[in-house]
Amino acid sequence: MISEKNLSKIEHWPAEKTSSSINKTSSALLETPAVHILDDTLDSIPDMISIHDNNHKIIHVNSSMAKFIGKRPEECIGLSCFRCIHRLPKPHQFCPHSLILKDGKEHSAEIYDDVSGKYLLIITTPLFDKRGKITGSIHIVRDISKQTKEFTELEMVSRFPSEDPSPVLRVAYDGRIMYANKASRMLLRQWKADNDDISRILGHLFSQVKAAIRSKKSKEVEIEASEHVFVVSIVPIVEYGYVNLYGKDVTKKKLIEKKLLESNEEIKRAQSVASIGGWRFDATNDEFHLSEEACRMIGLSKEEKHTKKEFITKVHPDDRALIIKTWDLAMRNGHFDIELRIIVSGDVRWVRLLGDIEIDSRGKSHDGFGVVQDITEQKRKDDLREQLLWELRKQKNILSTVLENTETNLAYLDNDFNIIDVNAAYANESNMKKSSMIGKNWFDVFPEDKNQELFELAKKTGKVMRLKANLPTSQKSNGEPKKYWDWTMVCVRDSKKKPDGFVISQHNVTAEILWQKKLEAALNEKESLIKEIHHRVKNNLQIISSMLNLQSKKSADPSIQFALKESKNRVKSISLVHELLYKSESLAKIKMQTYVRDLKTYILDCCNQKTNVNVRFDVDDLIFSTDDAISCGLIINELVTNSLKHAFDNVTGGNITIRLKKHKQKIELCVIDDGSGFPDGANIKKTDSLGLQLVSTFVAKLNGEIDITNKEGGSVRITFPMNNDLRY
Repeated sequence: MISEKNLSKIEHWPAEKTSSSINKTSSALLETPAVHILDDTLDSIPDMISIHDNNHKIIHVNSSMAKFIGKRPEECIGLSCFRCIHRLPKPHQFCPHSLILKDGKEHSAEIYDDVSGKYLLIITTPLFDKRGKITGSIHIVRDISKQTKEFTELEMVSRFPSEDPSPVLRVAYDGRIMYANKASRMLLRQWKADNDDISRILGHLFSQVKAAIRSKKSKEVEIEASEHVFVVSIVPIVEYGYVNLYGKDVTKKKLIEKKLLESNEEIKRAQSVASIGGWRFDATNDEFHLSEEACRMIGLSKEEKHTKKEFITKVHPDDRALIIKTWDLAMRNGHFDIELRIIVSGDVRWVRLLGDIEIDSRGKSHDGFGVVQDITEQKRKDDLREQLLWELRKQKNILSTVLENTETNLAYLDNDFNIIDVNAAYANESNMKKSSMIGKNWFDVFPEDKNQELFELAKKTGKVMRLKANLPTSQKSNGEPKKYWDWTMVCVRDSKKKPDGFVISQHNVTAEILWQKKLEAALNEKESLIKEIHHRVKNNLQIISSMLNLQSKKSADPSIQFALKESKNRVKSISLVHELLYKSESLAKIKMQTYVRDLKTYILDCCNQKTNVNVRFDVDDLIFSTDDAISCGLIINELVTNSLKHAFDNVTGGNITIRLKKHKQKIELCVIDDGSGFPDGANIKKTDSLGLQLVSTFVAKLNGEIDITNKEGGSVRITFPMNNDLRY
């Protein structure tokens, strides 16, 4: 029994060629009248041919068809075609002859014959009479088993690219996409997004396709799509006029390459930061292959090849013999590690060269490899460290010498007040051996020490604790005098500023204390003597003043009386200074506020006839030396006395102001009255008045300047510089 496959028209070329050849055969038969068709003509055609009437009856077969049916040609005449050819009880719905009777058109079909196991191509062509009426059809059947098998195999091959995980495309010369497998969708979507066209390739890829077509040679191009990278092989198929594109997803490879590149860059950066470079020695060609960092370090070009001899020329002349000897030894034992100097652009740098030499079983050396490290900075630090260590040892020796030979008692305690070390002076003063003190608690060694609270305070606050001239030690049994000590406790801190122990120092100040007591006694004695002197001077001046007073009373001449009185006032001015000195704590300094106040009172007492004149004073808190105080006192005495004597003769009442002020580094002394003032043209430097002459003399002694003005009375302004004996 025959089963029909309703196959569409075969598009691949073997079926097309077969159909074409059968059509030519049928055309040849149609052009020949049926009555003239000879058996030998039909039999010469390898295809199976049969002619049917409108009732599906066979009216003629050639020998090939008869053989297929299994009968002789004449036995086939009159048989139904669907029975003898198709082995069916009635015509199939897709029977080509039935279709011709319906539409009058040529039809074809491919079927599989279960009995023969063959694939058959059936083409039916209608037969018309002279009036154009269908009278039957010609059936041409060809065995296409071989072609079908080849097609099936080809179809399997053609299905292979569709399932390929890599993109496969076929592109016409104009860029039109003829075929694309599933894996190509990623590329098509990208082209759609880039060019808004999914039917053809454009841009750079199309230019590469055209270049491959022109050269008729395969090309490779790298393209990106949807975060993937593809290497596309462009293969022109010249004989068929299209180009095959085979894509290979290299995304992972690119990612690995990127990571390798990043890793390589990181290695380069790490080498640069660590100043480490790699090297490899090719023994066959006597060449050094250096990494980029090694070239930079040694001062060689990476693009050029370098021999061992050239490398040695970079080594400092003093180290070349060492590197040659080390290299020769490495050729025998296989390893070396050396530090040497190299010269780079005139600068001397230190490098560490490490390497291994490959040595075979026969002991022959071959290639070598290793690293080179710039240790210039390390060497500089090592040298600096050695220098610092040497300085530290030197300072330690100096300090140790000082500590062991100083008379100051020194002890070093930990945070729990255990003795770590004491110097010889402390041990000797304590009548103990150092070994018996070290390691013990301070208060176990010195139970009589009552300063534990001070120790705890130093530990808590970290502040320096001091006891000046601490209580003296008791007198020793051997008759040695008591001793006085300045005691200091200093907190020692570690690098993190945390307490790390304490240093206790005791300095013997017995000599200073005893000498200070002697000085204090001598000073007290001297002060007593000086006060006694001032007292006696004051008394002597008082006697002189009394004598002048008595002398003035004995004289009847008013001018003599006045002169003696003025002298008496001048003596009193000096006497007041000495009186203040022996009464004050200071023996050389005069408080001017007190002095001017007392002087003013005395002058008013002496000039009681002018009690209607008000004398005021405005004096800063100044302290003068004895000489300056006497000079100022005499000036004030003369000027105030002069005002009382002459300024208020024709007026009742008035004011006199004594002002002593400090202005920056100058002292200003003013005596101002609101009386009649000085005569016109008065010149204190050219006066006959003894008092004013004395004023001029004392102003000069003070290195001062004097200025006299008449404005609403008389005003004398004296300015003189402060000296080191003055205090404000």
